[in-house]
Amino acid sequence: LEITDAKIEAQWQDGILEINDGSARINRGSVWLGGAWDPESGQGIVAELEDVTALLPGGIVTRWDGVMALEPATDHLAALIGDLSLKYGVWDYPFDIGAAVRGTGDEAALGADDITHRIGLDMEVRGGGGITVDNNLGRFGVRWNALEIGGTVAQPQVIGDLNLLPGGVLTVAGQSIKIRRGLVQFTGDPLTDPLLEIIPEEQTGTKSGELNTSGDTLQDQASSLATAGLASGLGAVFGLENTTIRPEEIALEADEDTSTDFSIGQQLSHNTALFLTTDLRDSQKRTTLLQLWRMQSLPGLTLQAMTRTDPGEADLKLLQRFSWGGTLATGEQPRLHKVQLQGEWPWSKRKLRKATGLVRDQPWDPFFLFLGDIRLEKKLAEEGWPEARVESRVEGTAQRPIAVFTVTPGRQVEFHFEGDEIDKDLRSSLRPLYRFPPLEATTLAEMERITTRSMWAQGFLDATVDITADGEGRVTLSVDNGAETILSGPVLEGAPDEAVPLLRALLGPTTELAEISKDPSRAERVVRRSLATIGYRDVQSVESWTETTADGALEVHLRIDPGPQARAVRVDLVGDDPLKLTDAENFAIRTDMVLDTGTMEKTVSSLRRAYRKEGFTEVRVRSQIYEYDEQQWAVLLTLDPGTTAVVDRIEVSGRRHLSEKALLKDLPVQPDELFLLEDLDDSVARLATFEPVERVMATTRQEGDHVVIDLDIIEKPRWTGEIGGGWNSDRGITARVGLNDNNLFGRGFRLGFRGRSEEDFLQGRILLALPPLPGGRFSAGINASYTEDVIPAESEGDLVIRENIHEATLEGHYRLKPGLWTRGYYRYTRTRTFEEDPFDPDFPFDITLNVAVLGGQIVVDRLDNPFDPRRGFYSALDLSWAGEAIGSEKENVRGLLTGSLASEPLAGWTWFQSLRLGAAKPLNGVLDRNSRFFAGGSASIRGFKLDSVGPTESLGGVTFFAGGEALFVLNEEIRFPLWQALRGAVFVDAGQVWKTWSDADFDLSIGAGIGLRWSTPVGPLWVDAAWPVANPGENSGARYSFGIGRTF
Repeated sequence: LEITDAKIEAQWQDGILEINDGSARINRGSVWLGGAWDPESGQGIVAELEDVTALLPGGIVTRWDGVMALEPATDHLAALIGDLSLKYGVWDYPFDIGAAVRGTGDEAALGADDITHRIGLDMEVRGGGGITVDNNLGRFGVRWNALEIGGTVAQPQVIGDLNLLPGGVLTVAGQSIKIRRGLVQFTGDPLTDPLLEIIPEEQTGTKSGELNTSGDTLQDQASSLATAGLASGLGAVFGLENTTIRPEEIALEADEDTSTDFSIGQQLSHNTALFLTTDLRDSQKRTTLLQLWRMQSLPGLTLQAMTRTDPGEADLKLLQRFSWGGTLATGEQPRLHKVQLQGEWPWSKRKLRKATGLVRDQPWDPFFLFLGDIRLEKKLAEEGWPEARVESRVEGTAQRPIAVFTVTPGRQVEFHFEGDEIDKDLRSSLRPLYRFPPLEATTLAEMERITTRSMWAQGFLDATVDITADGEGRVTLSVDNGAETILSGPVLEGAPDEAVPLLRALLGPTTELAEISKDPSRAERVVRRSLATIGYRDVQSVESWTETTADGALEVHLRIDPGPQARAVRVDLVGDDPLKLTDAENFAIRTDMVLDTGTMEKTVSSLRRAYRKEGFTEVRVRSQIYEYDEQQWAVLLTLDPGTTAVVDRIEVSGRRHLSEKALLKDLPVQPDELFLLEDLDDSVARLATFEPVERVMATTRQEGDHVVIDLDIIEKPRWTGEIGGGWNSDRGITARVGLNDNNLFGRGFRLGFRGRSEEDFLQGRILLALPPLPGGRFSAGINASYTEDVIPAESEGDLVIRENIHEATLEGHYRLKPGLWTRGYYRYTRTRTFEEDPFDPDFPFDITLNVAVLGGQIVVDRLDNPFDPRRGFYSALDLSWAGEAIGSEKENVRGLLTGSLASEPLAGWTWFQSLRLGAAKPLNGVLDRNSRFFAGGSASIRGFKLDSVGPTESLGGVTFFAGGEALFVLNEEIRFPLWQALRGAVFVDAGQVWKTWSDADFDLSIGAGIGLRWSTPVGPLWVDAAWPVANPGENSGARYSFGIGRTF
């Protein structure tokens, strides 16, 4: 709490405190005080807030406006009333999911005589400003109109709905769920609040959960975790950002065009991403790329590490990108120039600058200055300076501010840890707690309590913790774990059958068992709250004890008397039901129903969706359980359908380069049509994923019986240039240059040029990409390139052969549904192969070949993880034709079928299989080399050299592998756990290339080997050792390969 410039003028007379004038600066905001404390008249002290910053539980930093009053009350000591409005906030600190889901974590129970039980609440909190959520829960946002907060400070009761905006992403167990729509509902019942309803993107069903529900599906887990997070702090997003990665951000280079490639990408963090590209015409060609970019201290700098299986090379590139144009470049919003830490700081300035969370060129608001103060003081406290006080100011210009921070570090605390080791996270959490005398004794007791409970959670129930301090800043913490106790259970007696899975999920973790063994009342709190959700509102008793089993484990037992299952003696409907949905015979909320909050939640959700579907806006539906009479319960169903309205017009602001017609074309929400909230959500979600759009925000306003929709669009920078270089394992030093227009014609078309220069290699490429319009499924691209290359000589003194290649492609891509898409393509290649210095000038070697291919592809991708699949399948089919009618000198038909299957035969084990079948048929003469199939190498048959399986040809006494018209490759691999994220692998690869299918036999080339797979934050790292074991040809001995991503 930061208070400055405080002043107050007050008088006390006849038991009345009257404030004549009062004001202060609190947390960078302003507060004005007035009013009087008069119990007889009921008059109270009034505080008017403006731009006051507050840190909510969970690490949410918020800014508020509004009015609050502390007034005398008849049923309480005092009442806190008011109307607050959240301007906006930021929630980017990691959230302790485990503690939130447990519900009672380390909360200290309030005593029955605590003063907070005697202060009533009557607040209305509006959420029009918003909180950006960007932490380990995911990247998402919620919005609400007003929350009503009653009850007491000790036990607040919240009523209201938080709407999760479309386009956000929930992160659960390393996987993501994109939100189409969601709702967090507070009913005023602290036993079961809050409730959550999520409709994931690409799903038609609704996933629901409660804070206490573990869930069997990923969406159910997301419900529990997201509810837990939102329960610790309320928020609303103030914009929906496009998190898609633009093509020019990847700049994936290839010697050939990508018209037949299948590419997948995964953003691992804000500034790292992993990409995998496979050529569906050539199973030997696979590219894996790891990219680092968006670095705070090096804006525009991009580092790429790449491996290609064909021709078996590695690439390292460093690129500097420059971007301009778009809304952000011309908007009036100031942007942060830099962060300065002035003066002497007691710790690394580089690490502290990073701890501010402020990034160069981010949109600026003075609010972030205070945010930086909080984060710096928190970090310094963690490193041993609990008294550190950070001050900040703004320098520079209004449009390019500089955030300047200075520090008064205060006294340093030296922590010494003795005895048994405690983990790093616990140490970091203990350091900020210490305070010098006179608060030293209190903080040492709290540190001891936290450390002891941590030892309990690890199974050391007899651990002793001793903390001493000399008052001068030296703290010694000694831990003696004692004997480790194996915990098991819980063994449940008397629990209702429908509650057993839930209770075991909640109380079964070691942490919970240890807590219960030391604090039996903990189990009672969890059991009572859990049973209340399925109708047991009056649990008679909960007993817990421990017993030692035959193998020495400590087993936790619970005996539960749940009492009778409560039923509704009456149902009261408040409001209007013009659709008469509550009159239906199968309506679930009815007299004599079991008070199951899950059933009630689903019913309320279905009511809400039904009214929205019919065009009702601002629908408010909620159910509330209340005690009607002693031990009798009733349900209050509140239904306010709102009103229906017609869309009058859509007004777009913030647009600079984009065509308004292109933006609004085919959106679900259109003028002169019935306004549906779902249509607006879908429209915003489509616009948010349109490539040129950085962020979109939609608001509505009423004009009579019509609705006006305001769309605020922020465009990404239009133009991007890049220059850089790198190193290639085959060619050495490389150079790159590129220029892109990312919003040609105002429709998001991308026109780009790329140049690449290496030793004996030069390439220029022009491409035009047509991304799908908002909500569209079709995209297309045109690609033209010119390449000069040198064919490597087999030995010194051989003739130097050059290739000049002209290539042009046209491709169209259509997504049928998630995981299923088709593509059509046309590729024309003109290759001139000639001697640089003819051996015989009269008869120079100079051949020009024109090849044109027309093809189509279909891909089905159902793997659970594109880079490290554990379950699912993938299949792809490529069919093509080359003929004279489309400009080809070579004529053939060709097909390649690829299929993969992943399964889990045992827990933690993965069986991965892959099959490739290829067939080609020349229609005139011999099949050209680019249309033939090859096998051998890390992408097909491990243990063999690249392309070393199959027929050979000889020319001039030199024998080389020629490929063939028929291909068969089968990969079988078993992966099994070894230690933590490390897994082992054993595999067998078998296959062959034949000149034609009529030559096919069972004389297969077989390779076998072992490998390691290490799951890392940047994707799975793998290393393989393989040996040829059958039909080895010229291959012998072990061959080693390594990489990142999928092995095949």
